[in-house]
Order: sequence, then structure tokens, then C-alpha cells
Amino acid sequence: FVVPAIFLRNLTPLFSALATFTPLPFSPDAARKVGYHFYYDTAKAIEELGFTPTRSIEEAIAESLNWYKERNSVG
Repeated sequence: FVVPAIFLRNLTPLFSALATFTPLPFSPDAARKVGYHFYYDTAKAIEELGFTPTRSIEEAIAESLNWYKERNSVG
């Protein structure tokens, strides 16, 4: 079944309280962020700072994921 995002966000305080007593399969902070769309854009850095990307977004994500894997931070 599908739970509306607004419902999960409103339950964040309850999830935080529960997390002090029992492990949850997700972090309360993750529940708070459900439904939000995050994106990043280098356009302003390129325009205002003259930033030049040294790798593609795909390469940067792969590099970041490998960094976390090396530190056993992700599965």
C-alpha cells in the first residue's frame, strides 16, 4: 500500500520517539524528507565563480558511492 508523504512527514516526531526505544527500518530524518525533491545544479558556480567540473555527474556519484562503501557506510 502507499502512504501519502504528508502523512509520513507529520509522523516524524512519533518516529523520533519510537527510535529511542526500538530500532526502526528507517531514520526519522528520512521520513521527514519523504516527498521532497532535492537536486543540485552547478550553473551558478560556473557562472559566478568560473567553476569547471572535472568529472561527469555519473562519475562523481560512482566515486562518492565507492567512498562510502570503502568505509562500510552503505551496503
